[in-house]
Amino acid sequence: NGSACQTIVYSPTATLSANPFAINSGESSTLVWSSSNADSCTGTNFNTGGATSGSVSVSPPTTTTYSVVCTGPGGQAPDQATVTVTVTNKKPIFQEN
Repeated sequence: NGSACQTIVYSPTATLSANPFAINSGESSTLVWSSSNADSCTGTNFNTGGATSGSVSVSPPTTTTYSVVCTGPGGQAPDQATVTVTVTNKKPIFQEN
């Protein structure tokens, strides 16, 4: 009568947020990601370096959706965040009378 050894594998979680989530063109936003029960995280449109948590500054020229997928023994967990960019035209506008 052999005893079975049971291994419990927890599913990973992933969280990605942008602060601020709305910027003007030329400004920057900070992406912050974190995870649990994960060995590594991969970013789309930004580089995580494989880290399971961290932050990175981004300056997208137009509205951009960033996503992260964290992988662990229990599978994968995705999350995403969008930085909305308002394009400001700073050129003077000349009107003819």
